[in-house]
Amino acid sequence: MLHTYVMAMYLAGKSSRLAGLFRQKEAQSAIMMESSSKARKRMSELEQKLYLANKERIELEQEYRHRQNNAVKMGKRIKLLEQQISDTSEQQIKDTEAEEDEMANKLKDLQEEIDVVDSDFQSLKQIED
Repeated sequence: MLHTYVMAMYLAGKSSRLAGLFRQKEAQSAIMMESSSKARKRMSELEQKLYLANKERIELEQEYRHRQNNAVKMGKRIKLLEQQISDTSEQQIKDTEAEEDEMANKLKDLQEEIDVVDSDFQSLKQIED
């Protein structure tokens, strides 16, 4: 009987220790579950931030390409306008030179007419005198 009592006490102590270890392991498990839950939540938040960052990067790249294309188009337009200005300036110079030549010819013609009229006048004057 003593032996049974000792054995019962031994088993009760062992049972008590096992129950304590079980509670300890349960507490550790709860802590690990909470930690795991926090880690999953943090991972989800980071994945969301990564998604948004990639989305913004793509939008910025599209905007950059759009602006770059516009800049290239503007550069081509500027070159075209500069060429048109140059062509217009050259044409104005040619037109001005042509007008000057035309006016010089008209002046020459008028001077010749004046000379003829003056010569006729001088002849008539000599006849009169």
